[in-house]
Amino acid sequence: MYQEEMDDDLNESYYVQMYRNLEFGSIAFNIAIVAILLALFISVSEEIVLNRSNLTLSLSFLALVLVFNAQKYLYKTISIVRQFDLAFFSTPKDVLDYINSYDEGERQANFEQSFRILFQLNQYVLPVLYIFLFIISFLTGEIQLLAFVLVGAIHVYINVMQLPMVKRYFK
Repeated sequence: MYQEEMDDDLNESYYVQMYRNLEFGSIAFNIAIVAILLALFISVSEEIVLNRSNLTLSLSFLALVLVFNAQKYLYKTISIVRQFDLAFFSTPKDVLDYINSYDEGERQANFEQSFRILFQLNQYVLPVLYIFLFIISFLTGEIQLLAFVLVGAIHVYINVMQLPMVKRYFK
């Protein structure tokens, strides 16, 4: 009886550690994708606008290819651990189905964190970016129009994308 209880505790510990490591790996992978895409677009812009060729463009492209290769292994790991096949280029529906495969507590934690992120973006991060852009415009004497338009478009997008939920649940 005591041994079974210890085995259950050990299995629970392995379960938590395995899923935690999988999520940390997914987060690290997403951050790497963003960093590589940012480096790639900056390198391409530098080559086109400044008309100079850099090694960073080649390295960024190589890193992107390596990350796409790593994505294949990440999705294989997800398939093994979670028994869920995620498409290489997943749609929002695919990812929602994936999240719905989580256990109830993990799904609730995911939804709460997603809400916090969205709320903080909408209420804190984007308004602070407006102020930051205003200060940059004031200091440089140039209106940062493109940056204002991009931040405004993201802000409007976040709020407009709430409409389908309102229409769906409050008919």
